Amino acid sequence: VPGQQVSVRAAIQDATAPVGSGGSIYLPRGKYRLSLTGTGGIEQGDLDIVKSTTIIGTGGGETIIDAGGDAGILDRVFEVLGSGQTLTLDSLTVTGGRAPINQSTGEMHGGGIFVRNGATLDLRNSAVVDNKTRNSTEAIGGGIFFAQTGGHFITNSVIAYNHSAF
Repeated sequence: VPGQQVSVRAAIQDATAPVGSGGSIYLPRGKYRLSLTGTGGIEQGDLDIVKSTTIIGTGGGETIIDAGGDAGILDRVFEVLGSGQTLTLDSLTVTGGRAPINQSTGEMHGGGIFVRNGATLDLRNSAVVDNKTRNSTEAIGGGIFFAQTGGHFITNSVIAYNHSAF
């Protein structure tokens, strides 16, 4: 709605607020650059998904959610946290994610998207490109990492030019 725009983070927080049940977010064509550095919590770093949420853009390469790469927030783009919850990404590009290191385990998973146990990613008509994990012996899933019981549906999408660094 003209004059009533909010950030992608604010839209996700509204859709997944305690009284919310998830929902759909429509993003017009453009580049949405994440800018709040830090890890942990919904107010900074990656975009945390705690309830089923659908984000719909205008097309891969047209609607871009960018974590800024090596000069950005130094976190992944999305983390799907809620067991039984689904993140649906339709017609957009996820790029520039850099998985943070877990200080207690040394693990770095999912440079672009991390799907935790019991959660699901439904990727449609989209691209996951130029994401990476950074220098760790436990670096896995430069573009997307699915935990042991994480699920996925990938349709008409590209996952390319992602990197796991050991």
